[in-house]
Amino acid sequence: MTRLFCVLLTLLISLSGPAMGEYSDFGRSSLAANGGAGAAKTTGEIVKDVGLAGRIGQSGMTTRQAGEFFGWGSKEITKPLSSFSRESLGTAGWTREKLLDVAQGYRKLAEVTPNKSAPLRAEQLENLANLFGK
Repeated sequence: MTRLFCVLLTLLISLSGPAMGEYSDFGRSSLAANGGAGAAKTTGEIVKDVGLAGRIGQSGMTTRQAGEFFGWGSKEITKPLSSFSRESLGTAGWTREKLLDVAQGYRKLAEVTPNKSAPLRAEQLENLANLFGK
């Protein structure tokens, strides 16, 4: 048992030493758990890639403020379309283009995640964009 411990300790020291540092490719190999190619992305990473916060931020709102404004629940929308007008959307910083941009982001999110609220939000925003005309 002592011999095995010594061998493992020697191996650990030799792999972590300066001689291996810049020449070791283990960190880039498929064996390393570093989220490299082929690793599944988390929903948070996908949301970041889609850029929803930036898309929503173009209106001057945070994602939380937009959620409250549009009535976004975790699985449903709590505000009917009839509670919005072109004027109320414009006053809140929303234009047709901004609404469609965020809707596109939610469509992308819905394609790659099981997020049930994303297609509902996209549909709501697309319908609201129609208040500005086509």
